[in-house]
Amino acid sequence: MVIESVQRALVIFIALFCAARYWSYDIGFNLFIFDIVAILFIGISSVKLTSGNFKVNLHDKRLRVFITLLLFIFFVKLISVIGLYTTGYSAESFNQYIVYMITELVHIIFFIFLIVYLAQVSRFNQSMVVNFFVFGGVLSSIYGLTHYYFMMNGVDIDPNIWGVIANSNTSDMERYMSYSMNGIYRGKGFAGSNATATFYVAIIPLLFSFFLIYKGFQKFKFLIYLLLVVSSLLIIMSRVGISATMLSLFLFLFFSGRKKILIYTILIFSFSLYMLALNLNIDTLESIISSRVNTDTDRYLLFEGALNFFLENPFFGSGANNYSQYAIESNNRLLHDENLHSSWMTILFETGIFGFISHILIFLYAIKKTYRVDSIYSKPYIASLLALILAGFGNQLFDLFYFQFFFIMMFTIIISSDSTKSPLYRLKR
Repeated sequence: MVIESVQRALVIFIALFCAARYWSYDIGFNLFIFDIVAILFIGISSVKLTSGNFKVNLHDKRLRVFITLLLFIFFVKLISVIGLYTTGYSAESFNQYIVYMITELVHIIFFIFLIVYLAQVSRFNQSMVVNFFVFGGVLSSIYGLTHYYFMMNGVDIDPNIWGVIANSNTSDMERYMSYSMNGIYRGKGFAGSNATATFYVAIIPLLFSFFLIYKGFQKFKFLIYLLLVVSSLLIIMSRVGISATMLSLFLFLFFSGRKKILIYTILIFSFSLYMLALNLNIDTLESIISSRVNTDTDRYLLFEGALNFFLENPFFGSGANNYSQYAIESNNRLLHDENLHSSWMTILFETGIFGFISHILIFLYAIKKTYRVDSIYSKPYIASLLALILAGFGNQLFDLFYFQFFFIMMFTIIISSDSTKSPLYRLKR
């Protein structure tokens, strides 16, 4: 029972802080808190497995196929080392590849153990993991709104948070001064700005689903949670995050057949954006629009350079996690940024057509299999996943731990609830 309790506590902790990228430790590379806890979970699960108390019973073929597809993606990243040799590589490129693949190995082992664990625990424990994942988004929004308030008053609280619980001396004052030159400061959350915005895309449809299901005080509680997360999203002012959130809500309500609520939601979200615009003067809006147009032009050049490279190296790419180093060493004027700002473009650049196909396969498989399951989680999951897949064209998110945890955790829980054929658990226990 002690080992089971420790396992449960570790999974809940990861669910709560899977997006906490500021909570990291510099040991030559960034070791995030969720990586540390994932390693502990692997250790506990391995001990339990060797003692015979942790049985790998994946009777459902869908979970076995899903694990196979995850391993296929890992294998594609592994053989992308061929791309390092064919495109020319430096010692730094190879070091980046090795560190990345070690991290990916830890993650794939953790996620396989997580799938086995979630497939065997009770419905109550499964729902608890989902609830803590959602509450992690709420905590992120509270941190983001608090941080934004203090920054507007010239106080940076980050050193008093991450500087205490991590060995980070990160200060947001430089970023504040940079954005203040345009008359505005973008908010953030546990994962920064853009990554937090896409994190909320995974959270908001689930929150909205709970809000519709519950009655009384619980409904009021989830309404407050929704207001906090949406407010935090709006001050981040991420175009990809806001548009993907609106798309995910539209898809969720469309799948649920709630046409009237869909109309009300669009009106409320549009009104919120309008109120945000009213708080910005016209000069600020013009400055933001002008700077975004320039940024978009720069990114089109990035995409052109990445596509040209892909057409020349279509099979293995440049090697996993090697874009930034290649951009520095190649002196290609089109590859002027260390980040391609697109998960799909990065996949094509670093792992070629095999990486692209492997991701398409697993996303299509997850959507097809969960769509058929009668679960309170299936519709918000599919809505968020479709929105995030599209957001991947304009944002770097597929390699983020929170996305992988959400993608794998929710798929496993939805499929497991279908396998047991037991009544739907309505989160009221």
